[in-house]
Amino acid sequence: MGLNKEIKFDKNLIIIIVLFIVVFVLGILGWMKFYENIEREVSSLRITVLTAGLFYKNIFWPEIVNYMGIAEYNIPVLLNIARLTAPLLLAYTVIFFAIAIFRKNILIYFYKWFKKDYTIIIGYNEMVHTFISNSNKKAENCGEGEEKKRKFILFTEKENIPLLESKNLIIYNNEKEIIKKVMKINPYKAQDIIFWNEDDKKNKANFSVFWENVRNTKPKKDHHIDSYIYLENSYLIDKIKELPHNPQIKIHPFNIERKIASVVVDKYTPETYKNLSTSNKNINIAIIGFGHLGYFILMEILQMNVFLNMKRLQITLIDKDIQKKKMKFFSRFKSIAQLFDIKTLEYDNFIQVLEQNIISDLDLCFTCIQNQMENEYITKKVYRHYKENKKEPKIVQIIYNMDKLEKIILSETIEKENKKLNIKTFDSDNIITYNTVTQLNEKIVKMAEKIQYFYNELIKKQNETSNKPNEKTYEWEALNDHWKEENIYAARHLYYKMKYINHKIVRSKDNRDAVDIKELGKNTLELLAKIEHRRWSIRKYINGYIPGNVTEKAFRDTAKIHKDLVIWDVLPSKEKEKDYISFVNEEILKKAGLKVVKIEDGEDENERI
Repeated sequence: MGLNKEIKFDKNLIIIIVLFIVVFVLGILGWMKFYENIEREVSSLRITVLTAGLFYKNIFWPEIVNYMGIAEYNIPVLLNIARLTAPLLLAYTVIFFAIAIFRKNILIYFYKWFKKDYTIIIGYNEMVHTFISNSNKKAENCGEGEEKKRKFILFTEKENIPLLESKNLIIYNNEKEIIKKVMKINPYKAQDIIFWNEDDKKNKANFSVFWENVRNTKPKKDHHIDSYIYLENSYLIDKIKELPHNPQIKIHPFNIERKIASVVVDKYTPETYKNLSTSNKNINIAIIGFGHLGYFILMEILQMNVFLNMKRLQITLIDKDIQKKKMKFFSRFKSIAQLFDIKTLEYDNFIQVLEQNIISDLDLCFTCIQNQMENEYITKKVYRHYKENKKEPKIVQIIYNMDKLEKIILSETIEKENKKLNIKTFDSDNIITYNTVTQLNEKIVKMAEKIQYFYNELIKKQNETSNKPNEKTYEWEALNDHWKEENIYAARHLYYKMKYINHKIVRSKDNRDAVDIKELGKNTLELLAKIEHRRWSIRKYINGYIPGNVTEKAFRDTAKIHKDLVIWDVLPSKEKEKDYISFVNEEILKKAGLKVVKIEDGEDENERI
């Protein structure tokens, strides 16, 4: 039936064995005393048989002495203890072994009928292992405090996986028909269900069967199930996010590399943003390793490091066969190719010519080569080069996809060494938790909800004064993942906008006086609105939109043609109003318990909320 085909030699079994030995010894001593009292001789074999009989037959009761004609003799205390304890211990042992053997079948119906708020996981890999291990620990990048203990049911076709079962984890493995087993549990009682095989095809196939079955299961009133599906294919992720909102089954595609990239970029790039509005300095960023993770880091940088002259953002991609990878990237994103200064450098050439100052003025470097030995080597090489040239760019080494043995041996050593060298270490395993996979940053979501609310209010106001057909408004809960994400990107970018004008976002309990953004001045507000329009435009280009004179929303978003993909100066004033929405209303920050303050001279700018 899975991991419990063999009884595990755990602490419960050890306790049972010890108790059996103790009771057996008590029984032997008790019988010896009994026969001594009645002055009869008895062999050791006979005493052993009588003691064993206490457990499975000839259980000794006091009435037996009446038939033996020895009622005047008292039963020894040790024999009394043994004869009362032995049948109870035998019953407990039978129950223990029965539960151990049939536990899986018993529990699946227990969960079906009684339990709720558990998480079903279908599929197993190292990320799933990390996910379950981390989900009951404090997570560094997932909000405040301890995550509550999660209950998991794991279904996998792999045998002998190295996860230990506990009261919060049930594992079903070596199953031929996993989905049928899942359907024995009412999925609507589950908190959520995660499809997490390494193979996209298998995840899609499992989800399809689940989708057909769950639609035939009647949910409770006003209840739905959140289903998360891990996918490598970025295009498929985006298409699923665009599916219409379904109140019964909510589908959330996810990719760990995307999540790592968004956290890394938000953590390290806003600091390079300060004073760009008052200086002519460029931002020079290098990404070493342009695999999946490097690709998503670039995508996040392009969408978040946005200012009026995007040529001031100079990015160098370094990897093997990098020119082909760059061409593949821009074949999909031709519309943004002209906005950015993106250079490429072959990895071997980069190593050879570091001494020639190819990237002489580097601000930020991400090393995200999948092979950790190579990643470690190039991180140290970049550090030594710039140190010798008396320059100190921020270097971020991302520990990514390290197997468990490597992690045990290397991870702590790498972090200690990097700390001495002032190299930032980002251990990606830390964000593979329940919160980061199934939930978004709580503060960002609250801000995004408020942005959507004020957007709706603006549309209603514009509809009242417009002669054209009314534009529809959508409440937050009615949005699909794509449109929620649009608001989330706008909320995240607030940190960047504030850094751009030498301000920062802090918690409301901070002692400093809050800055009213509306009072920053007309020119500053227009500057931020222009940046927001540029950010929105880049986001549209990345999502496949092109400029065009289409106004009907349904057709516009299906064909991916947008009339507002124009420069700020020719944008209609009605549309310009929308670019102010994401930052002028202080309620957006208040909702998340935040406020804006001015950065003072000498202040630690890298403080994160």
